[in-house]
Amino acid sequence: MGAQQPDWGVRESETATEALGRIGDRRAVEPLIRVLSNADSHVRESAAAAEALGRIGSDRAVEPLKRTLNDADRDVRSSAAQALDTLGWTPDIDEAAAAY
Repeated sequence: MGAQQPDWGVRESETATEALGRIGDRRAVEPLIRVLSNADSHVRESAAAAEALGRIGSDRAVEPLKRTLNDADRDVRSSAAQALDTLGWTPDIDEAAAAY
């Protein structure tokens, strides 16, 4: 029988997401991308994931962050744009520039 996942609330998940960004270990990139891409993810969690991905600095995060520029929530879009700035990304087409 596998280990059970903890029943975390939004606050605990957001705190864990922020900690992964502060630690800066590139092994956290894929789990953070999953948080960012999760349709059930709460806004604060997604924003924290975008910020963490920017801090870690992996090029692997660019495409998921670009997709997040179209998120329904302004805070999530803003966090994604800031993370992309940190990663040195600039839009190369007008559509991406408009979302950015």
